[in-house]
Amino acid sequence: MSKHPLPYKILKNGYYNSSNNLSKVYKLECKMEEFKMYEYIIKTNNVSKKFKKTYAIKDLSMSVRKNSVYGLLGPNGAGKSTLLKMITGIIRPTSGEILFNNLPWTRKDLLNIGSLIELPPLYENLTAFENLKVRATLMGISTNKCNEVLQKMDLLNAKNKKTPIFR
Repeated sequence: MSKHPLPYKILKNGYYNSSNNLSKVYKLECKMEEFKMYEYIIKTNNVSKKFKKTYAIKDLSMSVRKNSVYGLLGPNGAGKSTLLKMITGIIRPTSGEILFNNLPWTRKDLLNIGSLIELPPLYENLTAFENLKVRATLMGISTNKCNEVLQKMDLLNAKNKKTPIFR
């Protein structure tokens, strides 16, 4: 094992993917006194998701620091989307615990979580602005916010373009 600037070691944690092959997940085990200064936005404690008799995720524990970028890497069927769907409340874990800001996850946490899992559902015959209006209407949000969103995302120039151009 190579030398690391901080005192941690790499452990192999396994969880089963949907085809019953073991996918390797590497977790860093760190001395707690070295990392007390970090605040975590998301933590999972022994989270599992089982579909019928097959585990998509088994006993996954992880921590994501506030204001950090965290990537999930793995082959198809390894459980990446399943984990994100559990964190965003789309599906519930079979067992384990998900914490948001060090408190058990609740639906109210969705006010502070933005996610795009897999491909966004877009109506290709509609413009960017029209697609936003559809989503805003479905979510009970004022359609006046659509221009604000386009501006924040630097997409005002695409407002009247049909969405196939974005793919």
